[in-house]
Amino acid sequence: DAARVTGAASFTSLTTGTGTYLLAANFWDGDKLTTESVVYLLDADRKTSTFLQSIPTNGCRKWLSLNVAGTLYVAAANFVGNSKIFAWAPEFAARPTMPSVWASPSQNSSSAFVETMSEWNVSTNMSRGPVNTEKVLELELSGASALASFTVSNTTYLVVARFWDNAAYSFSAQSVIYELSAHTPVGSTIGITAEVRQTLTTTAAYDVGHMIVDQVHFLAFASFSDTDSSQLYMWDPDVSAVPIFSLYQALPTSQATSVQFFNVGTPYLLMSQAENASLLLRWNGSMFLDHVDLETLPKDASGGQRIQSKTHLDANERDLEALTMHYFNSFVDGARADYILAGNFHRSFTLASSQLLRARRENLEDTLDGPISVQISRSNAFVYVSARDSRAITVFNRDHVTGKLVHNRNASVASNDLVFNGFHLHAFESISMSPDDRFLYGASMHDSALAVFARELLTGELTLMQIIFQGDPVPGMNCLVSGMVGAHKVSSSANSVYVASWTDKAITAFHRTASGELAFVDRIKQGERLFDRFSDATNDIVWDPAANRPDDDPYEDRWSTGEFPMRLGGNAEDMPWTFTARDVTSCAIDSTLYLIV
Repeated sequence: DAARVTGAASFTSLTTGTGTYLLAANFWDGDKLTTESVVYLLDADRKTSTFLQSIPTNGCRKWLSLNVAGTLYVAAANFVGNSKIFAWAPEFAARPTMPSVWASPSQNSSSAFVETMSEWNVSTNMSRGPVNTEKVLELELSGASALASFTVSNTTYLVVARFWDNAAYSFSAQSVIYELSAHTPVGSTIGITAEVRQTLTTTAAYDVGHMIVDQVHFLAFASFSDTDSSQLYMWDPDVSAVPIFSLYQALPTSQATSVQFFNVGTPYLLMSQAENASLLLRWNGSMFLDHVDLETLPKDASGGQRIQSKTHLDANERDLEALTMHYFNSFVDGARADYILAGNFHRSFTLASSQLLRARRENLEDTLDGPISVQISRSNAFVYVSARDSRAITVFNRDHVTGKLVHNRNASVASNDLVFNGFHLHAFESISMSPDDRFLYGASMHDSALAVFARELLTGELTLMQIIFQGDPVPGMNCLVSGMVGAHKVSSSANSVYVASWTDKAITAFHRTASGELAFVDRIKQGERLFDRFSDATNDIVWDPAANRPDDDPYEDRWSTGEFPMRLGGNAEDMPWTFTARDVTSCAIDSTLYLIV
């Protein structure tokens, strides 16, 4: 029976109440396109298939099952001549259950099984098989390559993708949308009619897929052209009550060979390409977009992927072409696993290896619960993420071309690593990288603290080296660190680090020493040092000491108007203390009052 499948372009499975069937679309038998496609009955428990029927076709590319007003039909896309819709034999659907005499290959010979099948077919009058070849509806078009269908308000529509227009002798073939309507069959009529509802401009359409995203219908046509893009058409029911599709997006493909929509929480569009990497386009809310590279604008960043086939990885298999990509999912150890099956074709018609790809899900062990702050190293090779609820800083290795992230467990800092002198730190609300990439700073709101991590440039690994808390003594300044209650945001420059604190309503400044540790410099709270709002009577004309002025008109005698409030020193450039004053005190010596700034 395996010899009946020759030059098959595709397989289509069909499940009814009586079993699962496999329809093989035989395109070419090695000599001609006029071939017979075949139907098999599958037995999943015994992992066997039984040949049921041969159906005359002409370069058949694909089968598709259709449900029109509750009746089952199958359509065949023929590359040569008209495509056809067949009735699925109702008497076959009502047949009795297959005899259980074929218990296992070890108990029954193959000849016994064939004899049993023959008797069963004769007894049920089913020797002709499930596809009623006497009741056929022909679709008058040529060059069909693929089929899709969708239903709107109980009306079924059939989409026929066309690779070639034989009449025009052109790859610019109009693909067609048919509306299928049921009627009472009379004589040899099939019981449905097909009326053309719309033609769509496509170029060398190799495949077609349909999907609904937020109640909007999409049709994607895979174009085999190496100069024209594939096409994505859209119909919005809120705009038109009946299906009228318009071109929505040009898809960035070259020699596309298959198309499939699927949804895993986010819609994806999977497209294989004969000469290039296959595309996994991701929906960003308005478009299906490719992978991210250095040329990608922020508005176009969606997170698609390019899937390389062995064609581009192995020099010995450069004649391989990716002809189809198929997504499916299964459950492994109770968890869902997502797969893509890549079918490859060898140009010399020799054995070609295909690929089974599995989506990778990284378990980060709750290290990304409540991510709140992100930093990227200057080399673009590492990404650091602070998670508020996980009490961790997670590090990823980053591909600077695609943006792909891979968890770097060794470089990351988990909650049990955030211990300094016996104190367990809480989460960091904000992290900041020093401009030279040598240090990472973290502001902890819960702890009113600033942490300093040394960073290894090659591996990205972090090492906790210092923690500064609110109230710590400041060496050499006879004061305490202040302005850090509710530390919420950290920012760094060349040799300075600044912390903004929510509760203290303050900004605290630190200086980076040669060792990389930080030293407290100053803090300012809300309402302090608002010089621009202080209305005083000082003469604030800037005095240039280099300017030629009369000896009897010194600036220091002019800055004071004699009125209060006044600002000491005015804007004298040769008295720098007027610009750097931090504190002031007073004293009396020999009955004279002094201000010490």
